[in-house]
Amino acid sequence: MKILVSDPNSKTALAVIRSLKRENCHIEMFSHYKKPMCYYSNYCNRINILPRYENPSFEKKFISLIKKRKYDYIIPVQFKSFYHLSKIKEKILKHSNMNCENFDKIFKVSSKVFMKDLTLKLSINNLKNIETFKINNFQSAQKKLRNISYPIVIKPKFEQGGRSDHIFYAKDEIHGESILKKISKKLKLNINHFIIQKKIKGVGRGFFCVSKKGKCVSFFQHERIRELPITGGRSVAAKSINDKKLTKIGKRIVKKLRWNGALMLEFKYFNNNYYLIEANPKFWGSLDLAIESGVNFPMDLIDPKRSNNKKNIYKIGLRYHWPLDGDFNISIKSFKLFVNFIFDLLSPFCKSNVWLLKDPIVSFYMFFKFLRNNLIINK
Repeated sequence: MKILVSDPNSKTALAVIRSLKRENCHIEMFSHYKKPMCYYSNYCNRINILPRYENPSFEKKFISLIKKRKYDYIIPVQFKSFYHLSKIKEKILKHSNMNCENFDKIFKVSSKVFMKDLTLKLSINNLKNIETFKINNFQSAQKKLRNISYPIVIKPKFEQGGRSDHIFYAKDEIHGESILKKISKKLKLNINHFIIQKKIKGVGRGFFCVSKKGKCVSFFQHERIRELPITGGRSVAAKSINDKKLTKIGKRIVKKLRWNGALMLEFKYFNNNYYLIEANPKFWGSLDLAIESGVNFPMDLIDPKRSNNKKNIYKIGLRYHWPLDGDFNISIKSFKLFVNFIFDLLSPFCKSNVWLLKDPIVSFYMFFKFLRNNLIINK
């Protein structure tokens, strides 16, 4: 099977191509970079150079590529790819296959306000709502800051494709006002594109699935062990879990959405209750963990009938970390985190995406990229 995969500069795409290549697929990727990270992987057969999505010529050149190369399947990986490729879905399907939701639904589900309203309608046991407030203007936001309990989170109302640099935490009203000023004046961002949310204590958990017409073809759960930044961000270490309550909640949301394709639901778990943080219509950063646990989501996306995960059977308690993609950076914040990082690094029971024997060149590439980025930061 000949497959075209997006985002070859991401660790998530690396997980995708590794899982597909083991199924004897021919893997090609596309990028505006000549030599992105996956170029150095043993699991990538070819990189096709295309313009950025925002370039007016992208659509024409992408359609020309898939007509010429005759792919059996197209797999978007990151949110930006799902977002842009869903816009030209009908044209793509004339020449290949792609299991991707329609643009309108992707846009809706990426809204934290839409998902908050959806959870209110569902009325599921152990699923609680997070206080969320839209920002209309600076003055209304200031008024809201005076009448809310702290701490709070001020963040974009729509999915940002994994970015956490526009997510802010405020401990009191004065801090909140300074953040609003920073957003509107220093960063010159539209304040209307942000929301205010009550910060929820607890541990981060995720429900992941590939679904068809709202029915889960395969699904998986993880619990975060370490995050970057510590205040809340992407997983840099996680473990597989299986909670019946989370399964019920996740399936109900997917069914209500009548979702098709890949979806991540991010929750906070506190006092035996789940709080939906956001929905991400994309493949997620901890995809390696799901695949290592026995759930091959990329193949399930291509061929739902082949899924071996219909009974939700996978390894529970498996640990996975990404040492060169944030775990080391967070480990130096405290002695306890560093000890835990070293333990996971040396433990045969904790896996990582650094494959020195199976995929050595890309592993060294990630290592040198890690050194370069950290040397620049430390200058």
